[in-house]
Amino acid sequence: MALSPSPQYPYPPWDFTEKERLDSLPYVTNKLTQLSLPSFAYNTIVKRWPVIITNLIDTVHQAIDTESNGDADKISEAKAVISRLAKLKYDMSHDRPLERIPNDGGLNSEVYNARLDELDEAGKSTWMKIPWLFGECYLYRLFDSIFRATRHWSTFDPFFKQKEDTFRESGAAVHQLAKIMDDLDGRRDELSPGTEGWEDKLAIVFAEMVQMCLWGNATDLSMLPSMDPADVALLQAVGEDKAHLILRNDAGALWTHVRGLKDARLDFVLDNAGFELFTDFVFADFLVTYTPYASRAVFHPKPIPWFVSDVTPRDFSSIFVALEDPTFFTTLEKSSMQPDSLSKMVARWQAYVKQGVFKLSPESTHAFWVAPGGYWEIAPGRDGEEVGKLLDGSGLVIFKGDLNYRKLTGDIKWPNDTPWETAIGPVAGRFPLVSLRTCKADVVVGLGPGVAEKLDADPKEKGWRAGGK
Repeated sequence: MALSPSPQYPYPPWDFTEKERLDSLPYVTNKLTQLSLPSFAYNTIVKRWPVIITNLIDTVHQAIDTESNGDADKISEAKAVISRLAKLKYDMSHDRPLERIPNDGGLNSEVYNARLDELDEAGKSTWMKIPWLFGECYLYRLFDSIFRATRHWSTFDPFFKQKEDTFRESGAAVHQLAKIMDDLDGRRDELSPGTEGWEDKLAIVFAEMVQMCLWGNATDLSMLPSMDPADVALLQAVGEDKAHLILRNDAGALWTHVRGLKDARLDFVLDNAGFELFTDFVFADFLVTYTPYASRAVFHPKPIPWFVSDVTPRDFSSIFVALEDPTFFTTLEKSSMQPDSLSKMVARWQAYVKQGVFKLSPESTHAFWVAPGGYWEIAPGRDGEEVGKLLDGSGLVIFKGDLNYRKLTGDIKWPNDTPWETAIGPVAGRFPLVSLRTCKADVVVGLGPGVAEKLDADPKEKGWRAGGK
């Protein structure tokens, strides 16, 4: 990856000094409400990351028992990994300088080290002073480096079991969605172009698919297949009940754009593995199989274990193995099973993968998704130039989740009413995109006047910026 200077953002980044937000947010008008609201960034460095490292240590301890097979070298290496993780946790809690990423054959070491040099010159290269986004990306690249330094554990994904165990709890929703898609398939003629009301029906399904991908909830979709007016009315009422939770909603503009496409390519910049990846497949399947708007989908994973739950190429492949295993979903009651519907849908997806209708992004672009910078780098002459060239050919780029939102906006202290197009910088207008995100970090843009201040002042909404609601 080419190394370009950090973008010049108009505001400073979110960092871990935000316990005293009054000094750092001079444009917040309702300052009194900020006194008891330390940022999620601060809570991340003092609470969340230490827990993640502790859990990682526990995972390696367990792996010694389950995966070492008594191999002395493997056990010794695992113990060395544990020691390094323990030291990392100590260094973090004592605000020590970040160590450089070794030239270990992994991705982006020179990019991370160049950014560390910049931060060191600015006096911000210790754990409590680094920008939050850089620090979090660096942390997972350092995890990768720690495992990469071993012979036996270099490709070990310490989060894989956690991702898989979480997905095991989603059996009822998975089978429900499979049945919904099967029922939809049985009514395909009603969705065919030229059939009376076909596009109105597609609009309804599309809107609910977007909600599914946003909230990770399949319940409301159960009303879709009948297309009965009463069920549609109930579905719309349910949507209205949730409307107050959506602070920025461009669903109308999104549908207008999508219905103007013809056999387009979709790009999913992925977030979480497991059930969320499953819903991404469902959404892509709907658009490719049942609409004239799209004919293929490209999925962009993270090439290394990332932010605990992010999709890796292994997760992309293993979901098919899980879905084909009738014993995988441990909490699934027999009455909820729809094995025929699930098998039919998964077979279609596997055929799409073989045909290239569904495919992973080129490996040459993977490094960018685990680089420390934001997506302002998707510009000519910058680190994300190759990714930008790939996305230029997309009919719609769907950025999933909070991290992608943070990277799109640079994770800086934008005023909350900053226009979305301003906050995403050079990406705006380059290719059509949508960001599906529930708030799990402090950066929020595109809100109407006074919306953020009203939420900050409401005791019932304390933590709204990071609660995912």
